[in-house]
Amino acid sequence: MIKNTLRFLFTLSIGLLILEIILRIINSDMKNYDIEMWRYSNELKTFHPKLGHIHKTDASSILQGVEISLNSYGMRSRQINTSAERKILFLGSSITLGWGVEQSKTVCGLLQNKFDEIHGSTEILNSSVGNYNTYRYVNLFFENLKHIQPQEIVVNFFLNDAEILEFGSTNWIIKNSQLAATLWITIKRLKSINNRSIFEHYNNLFNSDSEGFLKMKNSLNELASYCRDNHIRAYFVLIPDFHYLENYPFNEIHNKIRKTVTPMGYHYLDLLKSFEGVPFSELEIIPGDSHPNKKGHKIYFEEIFKLLNTN
Repeated sequence: MIKNTLRFLFTLSIGLLILEIILRIINSDMKNYDIEMWRYSNELKTFHPKLGHIHKTDASSILQGVEISLNSYGMRSRQINTSAERKILFLGSSITLGWGVEQSKTVCGLLQNKFDEIHGSTEILNSSVGNYNTYRYVNLFFENLKHIQPQEIVVNFFLNDAEILEFGSTNWIIKNSQLAATLWITIKRLKSINNRSIFEHYNNLFNSDSEGFLKMKNSLNELASYCRDNHIRAYFVLIPDFHYLENYPFNEIHNKIRKTVTPMGYHYLDLLKSFEGVPFSELEIIPGDSHPNKKGHKIYFEEIFKLLNTN
């Protein structure tokens, strides 16, 4: 009996090891979005007790075929010139981080290059972190970035930034095995909302009584108050859901967000008009990845540059 059990466990272990090796070979082309995000979490993030995770400092990795390099502040930016006359800090999640896009082609990279041409003492600081919501990126500023003393702060808001986020798994097997990670991601996806319920999900999310909406509102209010007290110019950029640009169904939610944040004192920019009508296929990086490609970042750059360059 014991021998049979040991034989079974040994055979199972060998089989799982072979599957792990095969999976790693298949995913070595860096075109599996879920696995690349898993690698991002392992290679460029570290645990934080309040925020779930933050970026590592002075770290770099090739993810989805693109290098993501982080400076000594954990930002996807060059090393900061602290004596710069103008420091513009971007807060956001993976879209503004520039996931899947070369640094020079991201909105922050394009801005930095443009301001270098016209005003050599401007620093564009991209503190965006993947899998962040409004509560997390606002509190990242308060926890780690206040001492940078930016003259301007740009909040980059995507519709799911009002969600309540759970801390990521610290399970050793999931952290180190692509096979285990793939199974875990599949299970989570089966439990999550589907495309037919995304409309209901967003509507519930932005219900005035929802926990996520209230937490988002409180975080933005706290940041706006800090900006007023410290003479920091605050911007709020609303990024649309790129899947539905040809017949956009979330205009009412956009209006609610505008009515929520503009009384706080944010200079408001809605990118929907700039993107409206663009097929998602023209913005897609690889199948399964909802982040905008370099075309999307260029559209964003053109709009935010006009706003920043007039102030």
